Amino acid sequence: MSGIILVPLDGSVLAERAVPYAHTLAAAMEAEILLVRAVEVSSTRDARRGGDLAERTREARTYLDEIAARLGNLVRVETVVLAGDPTTAILGEIERKHVSLLVMSTHGMAGIGRWIYGSVADQVIRQTDLPILLIPAHCQLRWTDTQPHRIVVPLDGSSFAEEALGPASDLAQALGAEIVLMHVIVPPTYTYADVTSYVYYDPSDDRAEACRLLEDVAYGLRVRGIRTAIHDAVGFPAMAIAEATSKLGGTLIAMSTHGRGGVSRRLMGSVATGVIQRATAPVLIVRPRQIRRHQKDSLLAVASGQPGQDR
Repeated sequence: MSGIILVPLDGSVLAERAVPYAHTLAAAMEAEILLVRAVEVSSTRDARRGGDLAERTREARTYLDEIAARLGNLVRVETVVLAGDPTTAILGEIERKHVSLLVMSTHGMAGIGRWIYGSVADQVIRQTDLPILLIPAHCQLRWTDTQPHRIVVPLDGSSFAEEALGPASDLAQALGAEIVLMHVIVPPTYTYADVTSYVYYDPSDDRAEACRLLEDVAYGLRVRGIRTAIHDAVGFPAMAIAEATSKLGGTLIAMSTHGRGGVSRRLMGSVATGVIQRATAPVLIVRPRQIRRHQKDSLLAVASGQPGQDR
């Protein structure tokens, strides 16, 4: 597998935490790393912002070259300094270079642009079709060259959620990783006087259904030669996924941003947000095709003055 892995940087140590993960993936996938830094354009000379555009561009280029030099010669690395809004610049570079994967920290504030990675990551996720590997600020896991990789893929019985299996399978084959298919069973609750409580619940039947669901999917992966295990849990999805990943020794979580169906009947968009907030391992975010198609249709409807349809 080959391609281009784009890593946006803003000069902060927190943003740089994405670089080692990109390096590991690039080496495994025989891909190129593209380090990008956006320099905001100012109409005035502002010493506090690092001087004029030319000076700040030189500083940004020197910074990127230093990061690239740390990566050695095992993978090809290209550096690009862009002028303008970070989100717009990243999206434009993705289109120009036909990027196949984005690797970025979830937030950070520093450097020439002084932009917040949380909002940039959010905007990029909303506007690109690419899989995005997010490194949460509290991610404690460090990948090594010798460690076995285990990719946790949460499923809810929907085709939306299963779209994460494609990118996850590609990474599993490149890294020689095992995939753990996971299903979270949400126990019923009731709310009284703004207090939510569990009701008595025997998860046996739902667990049996979850195992059947997971084994059906696992069979297809095993046929392709991908080592696959299954795991089920009872609880709130985001918390259960983050806890299981740590318990199972997961080195990566791969999940769709939306998906509804199956036993849990939870919206994967909100679950993905909760997982990113809790995970101590990187999280690969995949947007399902139907979600992308609906968003494009909505944009076209707005552009043509026609009301969009909710799905």
